Amino acid sequence: MRDVLLALGLLLSTATQLRPEAVPLGPGEICILLWLVITLASYVGRPLTVNPTTQVILAFGLVLVLSESAGWMMGMTTELFFDVPAILHDIVAYIFIICAATMISIDLADDQRRMRVVWLLTSSGAIALLLQFVDAKGWVNVPGIDPWHFDRLRGWSNDPNQLGFVTSFLAFLGLYLITRSERLREALVATFCCIIALVAGALTKSDTFLVSVGFGALVFLLMTCRKWLLAPRGSARAAIACTGLLATPLVLLAIVPFAPALTSATEVYSEKVYYQDNQGDTRLMLWREALLKGVDSKMIGLGPGPHLVKKSYKRPPPYKFESHNTPLELLTQGGFIASFAFLGLVAWAIFQTCRTGISSLATMSCGLLVFSMFHFVLRHPIFWFGIVLCLLEADRVLRETTRNQDQRLTGALKFSSARWTSQ
Repeated sequence: MRDVLLALGLLLSTATQLRPEAVPLGPGEICILLWLVITLASYVGRPLTVNPTTQVILAFGLVLVLSESAGWMMGMTTELFFDVPAILHDIVAYIFIICAATMISIDLADDQRRMRVVWLLTSSGAIALLLQFVDAKGWVNVPGIDPWHFDRLRGWSNDPNQLGFVTSFLAFLGLYLITRSERLREALVATFCCIIALVAGALTKSDTFLVSVGFGALVFLLMTCRKWLLAPRGSARAAIACTGLLATPLVLLAIVPFAPALTSATEVYSEKVYYQDNQGDTRLMLWREALLKGVDSKMIGLGPGPHLVKKSYKRPPPYKFESHNTPLELLTQGGFIASFAFLGLVAWAIFQTCRTGISSLATMSCGLLVFSMFHFVLRHPIFWFGIVLCLLEADRVLRETTRNQDQRLTGALKFSSARWTSQ
């Protein structure tokens, strides 16, 4: 029951159209809150085991609270007006998300439970995406839901980019299950879920989704080739990797005649993306203002809540805007310390997954980083689940590697002792 609540909460956390008006909590937040209460109750009278992942989450939470508090004091002395509802929303969201991430890192430290939640999230995500597609085609009409934003699929979310974020995460999760599956049936189910997520993400027409998936695919390809090259000589995988590397220069030479056409097509597409809804100028304007706000606050920040006012369209005080970039938004809120802590957290997840050779989760962590460059992801529970999953799996691989090394060393010592005794 707990695992089902957590999976549904993570999946529905971006289903903002299902949230009743004037209600701060949606079905996703309610499920996670219920899961949190039930989980805390189950640990009453039992010791909490703090693992390395929990320590990382708690350290980031402490840094975030201290930096946001310092920024709030700076903002109270320098800001002319305040968006109080947005400030309170951020405070509650940060406390809720840090508590949830901490308990996820503790409760899912068990390998079997963690894999069960991952399978539940991936399979239920595929089912939910199919239901949203059916609703979008008009075969089933869900009251109060408008699944399209012009020609972009948004499903149960208010923004297509929210659905794009979920679909990219589910695609990475499906890729991870494909690489972990030991039976053909499991691999086929994970592949189906991954394809559903990729198709739904493509229908959102989210540029960030395309960049995230494309960059992640490149990381996965490079890490897989490196792993195959390090395989023992004579293996089929090493031969395929060597053949691919040797063929790369020939492929590059073959596409040289098409380089002008490819360059022209890339420029046309880039200009189309940049000028669509004036999003290029708007984002650059917000990022520039966020950087200036951070510098003007002496790199301390201005506290929780949005602080930007120079958007392409104006709204009267106290309405303010976010920068649509997680490091820059944290720079305006908690200063350099909060922004650096966030980048350090994601970099640590990337380093750990690359270090342990988990190419699918390294792909996921890189995809999360890409989305954080174009959206504010800190309040999304699914982002925290991804970070915790990467760190917990890296810890598992490190434990298994250490245990295998100890077993080999013990075996070698016993063999040497036996030979010495026989002599």
